[in-house]
Amino acid sequence: MRIVFVAGSAQMGGTERNVLRLATALRARGATVAVILLSENGPLVEASRAGCIRAVAVPCSFRVRDFPSDLLRLEAALSEQRPDVVESFGYPTVWWGTLAALRSASAARVIAIQAHDTWKGWTEILLDRWQAPAVHLAIADGEGARRFAVTQQHLAPERTRTVYDGIEPGELAPTRPREVTRASLGLSRDEPAIGVVARLDDVHKGQSVLLRAAPAILADAPGATFVLVGDGADRTALGGLAKRIGVAERVRFPGTRTDLGDVLAALDLLAIPSLQFESVPKILVEAMAAGRPIVASRVGDIPELLEDGRTGRLVPPGDPAALAKAIRNCLRDSAAAEALGTAASETIAAKGLTLEATTATLHGLLTDLVKNGPLPPAPPGVERRMRAAAWLYLVRLALRARRRRAARLIRELS
Repeated sequence: MRIVFVAGSAQMGGTERNVLRLATALRARGATVAVILLSENGPLVEASRAGCIRAVAVPCSFRVRDFPSDLLRLEAALSEQRPDVVESFGYPTVWWGTLAALRSASAARVIAIQAHDTWKGWTEILLDRWQAPAVHLAIADGEGARRFAVTQQHLAPERTRTVYDGIEPGELAPTRPREVTRASLGLSRDEPAIGVVARLDDVHKGQSVLLRAAPAILADAPGATFVLVGDGADRTALGGLAKRIGVAERVRFPGTRTDLGDVLAALDLLAIPSLQFESVPKILVEAMAAGRPIVASRVGDIPELLEDGRTGRLVPPGDPAALAKAIRNCLRDSAAAEALGTAASETIAAKGLTLEATTATLHGLLTDLVKNGPLPPAPPGVERRMRAAAWLYLVRLALRARRRRAARLIRELS
């Protein structure tokens, strides 16, 4: 079976780590796996090739004028792989991946559902709904996300499945002494370290909520340090917020890290202050498996795995006071916090959320798609409608960018 994963970013966020894990595990089961990235080369390309996974960068600009040529290059890259299955991850990647796969009539078209996509406007919803008849299988990483996608995207329920992402036992074991990693994060040996591991996309991941909670936490633990691991468009804005509220000296921005097991072991507590959109964040499963104390927002599908008071602490999203209170309680009673982490690790084990189990389920689903063919063709007109909707989406993106530039210019001139 020849499988192609289409992903948007070559960085190493949760989605990208999962793509690499699945590609490696499926290859071990005898599948031929390639990864196509709609961006320039990055850590994911290097990591894939190190694991003998073919990785191809097909950068897409997502500009109206480049749309035809970008799609042609993606179609050519897919055709070269002669795939039996094309699975696409993330937005707008799932639309481009599905469109390109339509030219390969024999390939199963699969999309990953990884969030409650309440952010989508009318062009995104139009693309989803016009894409739905062309999708052979949609795989969600949380049950709530699956149900939401069936309703919003008009996906056929019988073509959707929930498959939780599993972790390879031992994958997150630290590889070096804790104090060495702490030093690399700008931490002293003993100060409490509260971390967020996510791209710096505040409207989604909510790093600003932790920063606003910081003064109340520092009142209890003056030596506490807040580590925002990851990169993204909001780096400058978050740094500015830390300065305005007087906590900049206690905040670290170490950028993207690939040594996740070491980073988690170096933290005293992981915060997941997400505001919206989440299904089951990859970092939640990873931190639970690693036995770390977790304080997370009660949002999306996080409560499907994290049980308040038993395996972690859940707080309302966007509530700095509640987040601060939960973190302060964990710092005050480190034994109780450690017990939460232990229970979290046991829960992941009891649920069988291993990479082996996830891969076995995914391999079975994809094998059934390929073996039980012929695959139903996309209804007439689907490709034409999707291309039209994609063009409208790109026009809307361009108009948004133009409005943002105009607003920024007005601010600079005023």
